Amino acid sequence: MPTKLTQINLDGTLYDIGADGGFGGIEMIGITLSSSGWSGNSQTVTVSSNAIATSDYLAIPQLETAEKYAKAGIVLANATPDVSNQSLALQFTCGTAPTSNVDVVVLVSTSAMQTQIDLAEAIGNFPRIQNGVWYTYNPNTQTWVNSGVKAGITSITQTTTSNADGGNNIITAVLSDNTTTTFTIKNGTKGSQGEKGDSATYYFRNMTVSEANWNSNSTYAGFPYMATLTTTGVTANDGVEVTFDTDTALSGNYAPVANTVANGVQIWGKTNDAITIPTIAITPPAATVPTTSSYNISAQNTTVTLASGGWTASNGVYVQTVSINWMLASDIPFCQGICNSQADSAAWGDIIKAESNTGSITFTSLSALTQNLSVQVVVAR
Repeated sequence: MPTKLTQINLDGTLYDIGADGGFGGIEMIGITLSSSGWSGNSQTVTVSSNAIATSDYLAIPQLETAEKYAKAGIVLANATPDVSNQSLALQFTCGTAPTSNVDVVVLVSTSAMQTQIDLAEAIGNFPRIQNGVWYTYNPNTQTWVNSGVKAGITSITQTTTSNADGGNNIITAVLSDNTTTTFTIKNGTKGSQGEKGDSATYYFRNMTVSEANWNSNSTYAGFPYMATLTTTGVTANDGVEVTFDTDTALSGNYAPVANTVANGVQIWGKTNDAITIPTIAITPPAATVPTTSSYNISAQNTTVTLASGGWTASNGVYVQTVSINWMLASDIPFCQGICNSQADSAAWGDIIKAESNTGSITFTSLSALTQNLSVQVVVAR
């Protein structure tokens, strides 16, 4: 008949059971399934128990009869607690009724997780965390089973910090079983310095000027052709800065001035060749820069010569003033060096500023140029 066990044999080792038939919070009930008790491959045994409606159950055959238990295909098919009478009806089924008695231990717990945890402790297989989920050991199948219960995180901290280009930052998480796991965040690669912009300026890139875009025009002496590039959204009030590639800029074939019209930008040239302009910067009048709404491009233009012996040292730089009889102090000069050689280009590269005066223009250079340099001057007024 059903008895309370005093010892349990697990994997060949005898474990003592408390006086109340419990071990690690589990109620353990020893049952003998008699060979004569089977009816229609089913046997029900009623025992005293504190089981409740939410209890969970696990049946384990005693080591001496485990082979008979397995060959007969015995399983605990149903458990029905009677809380008021503190009893428990256990129904076992089998594939083939055994011809001798089989001893079984039934573990009863109010928590499925606690049943697995306490049983695993008893046989040395504690629940463990895999991929952030608790796995429990099933002694019947001798496999680890995903419980579906996510492991908790006790803390998460950055344990390695790197400010290096492409460096690793390591984050360490302490899980609820006191084990740790880490993941790495890699810094990106620093890019090159970008263009300095503002909230207003925007750009058109790689604008193509075909031969057909050029038309005869007499606005500027020495530049008999004008092309209008389509730049959708540009207005006649916008400011514009056209940047040619190095070879084109040094050729001296293009005027150092541009103009905006509705949805277009105008440039002037000595030739009507096809070219590509790398960058056109457009600044709407909301930004504090001169625009064609307050200045007009003057038809006045001329070429001046900066003499090699005309430079005067001033505050660490060099200045030279050249007469232009029509120049006004309020004019805004646009200047372009006429470079016919590499030496001319190097000399023009030292010029950092041009300022208008009444009847003259003053150039500032980083060095006292050792050669004469011709400069084309156009103004806005």
